Amino acid sequence: EAVQSEKSQLSGSRSARSDAQKNLLRKQEETAAAELRHHQLMHQKHYSRIEQQLKQATAKHKEDFERREVEVQQKMHQQSLYMAELKQKAEDADLRAREAAVKASAAVDVLHEAQDEIKHL
Repeated sequence: EAVQSEKSQLSGSRSARSDAQKNLLRKQEETAAAELRHHQLMHQKHYSRIEQQLKQATAKHKEDFERREVEVQQKMHQQSLYMAELKQKAEDADLRAREAAVKASAAVDVLHEAQDEIKHL
């Protein structure tokens, strides 16, 4: 009976040790799982911040590009208008030069006629 009682006590203490080890292992697993969830959450927050920054930077670059594109188009239009104005001024100057040449030619003709008349006098 004493041997049986001792076996019972040993079995009980083994069972208690086994339960304590199981509880310790379960708590370690829960802690590891909680740490894993925490790290996953931190990584997700980090990636979300990076994704948001990327979206903002992309939107800003797109806006800057579109603004510059409009500026370039406006400058090209202004250059086109300026070139058209210069072309018109050149055509006007050419026309005035031709008119002046016709008038000069007529004046030379009048001068020659006057010289001829003077010679006959």
